[in-house]
Amino acid sequence: MASFPTDEGYLTLATGRQHYVELATNLALSVKHKNRRPVALLHDERVEVPPTHRPYFDVVIEAKASHLLPGLDAKLLLQDYSPFERTMFIDSDCLMVKPDVGRFWGALRGHALTVVGDIIRRGPYCKFQDVAELIAKLGLPHMVRHNGGFMYFEKSEAARRAFAQARAYYEEHRDFLSYLHSDASKGYNEEPLFGAAMALLGLRPVPPRENLMYTARKGPYDIDVLRGHCAYGEDPVVSPTFVHFVRLEPREVYVRETARLRRWFDLPLWLPPGSETTPADAERVLRVPAKADILPLLPREGIAAEIGVFKGGFSQKILEAAAPSRLHLIDPWPDEVSSGGVTGKGDNFHQLVVGRFQQRIDAGQVVVHRTTSTEAAKGFPEGYFDWVFLDANHGYEGMRQDLLAFYPKVKPGGYIAGHDYVEVKGYGVVQAVDEFARTHPVHLVALSSDEYASFILRKRLAAGPQKPTAPSPAPRRSALRGTPLCPGVIALPREETP
Repeated sequence: MASFPTDEGYLTLATGRQHYVELATNLALSVKHKNRRPVALLHDERVEVPPTHRPYFDVVIEAKASHLLPGLDAKLLLQDYSPFERTMFIDSDCLMVKPDVGRFWGALRGHALTVVGDIIRRGPYCKFQDVAELIAKLGLPHMVRHNGGFMYFEKSEAARRAFAQARAYYEEHRDFLSYLHSDASKGYNEEPLFGAAMALLGLRPVPPRENLMYTARKGPYDIDVLRGHCAYGEDPVVSPTFVHFVRLEPREVYVRETARLRRWFDLPLWLPPGSETTPADAERVLRVPAKADILPLLPREGIAAEIGVFKGGFSQKILEAAAPSRLHLIDPWPDEVSSGGVTGKGDNFHQLVVGRFQQRIDAGQVVVHRTTSTEAAKGFPEGYFDWVFLDANHGYEGMRQDLLAFYPKVKPGGYIAGHDYVEVKGYGVVQAVDEFARTHPVHLVALSSDEYASFILRKRLAAGPQKPTAPSPAPRRSALRGTPLCPGVIALPREETP
């Protein structure tokens, strides 16, 4: 099995029908936009994962349909297929909307298996008028009612027992406990099977009020996946990290947000069955109000650089908004420094920045380089940065040289951002950036609308690995190895033997 830089990862499922691969890809894009943890896709041979989609999955696992339970009942076997020690299973019809998932990974450690839900003892549940009937028949202390779009589990004996018990209920009591979906190819509703197993084994759910996941049931909706904002409903308003779009409703919200994601990642647009047109507000280049609003669009917890630091004001905003694991601050701070009408001694500004971030420097999060941008670039290996922000020389030649110097230092799938994308005062940033975008595999994904605009270029990925005609159990390195999408991960196409 693959060796990952983290023991944590996401797993999703696409079996039976091709459109589930498209849904799973949308989910993967929403995760990759916000989180560095790897994503695995489990699918059967009845669906094809296109080469254009494969790069967005760190592991693609193919199993014969005969070795999986029908439809969504394959969830009962997830522990057997997950490549991670700690797994968040997310249904393919979900999207990660907010970037705060790290707090849940920390809180869930030590849970053998858990879901988002609550404990009930009375009242209607599933096909039962009163859940007490189910509880009495199976001898349970209570029932766990939950959202089947999410499940967390670990590779532990306690989790193995929970999966085994859920499968036992499937084999022995599924017609009592559960029911077939209206589309029989989806199999049985697995929620009562896991809920009963958790109740029997004393495993507790994560309360919905924690805002880990909610179903998108009630509007009005204020959801923006790229900006990381989510709030909807009334009494109460909810703000979950993951939104579960059951039956892809509300359709207009799901179609709009996934179209935006696909344009951001330069993937072909895809409309779910029953959707007629791409929404007009799925803009090709995202517009944000100001320079600081660029930062939430960049990967969190990555390796970043700011080229052109001055007094470190924007550096502080980077640390607060993007939380980089390491931030390189690059500026020559020459004898005389002038910016925005402020003039002073370079030594003073350098000392100001060092003093401002001394604790972070001591902790290794911030590294200060007093040198020119092009000289600093020579000291970094290729594919080192998740993103860089260029705000040094605003002339055409200066920006052109910075783009050329840092382009190879940014990982495939990473970002080159910058400031002063404006044609005033003889600045040459617009000309340099536009020429660079025409001659290199990058595309413009965002612009700010303030007077001195900021921009984001996204570095395109290499083509994903082709699906082998005769799958081998030997691991293959992913095209994304060492990128913001796949930091050091090995891809494992896998097929069961008969």
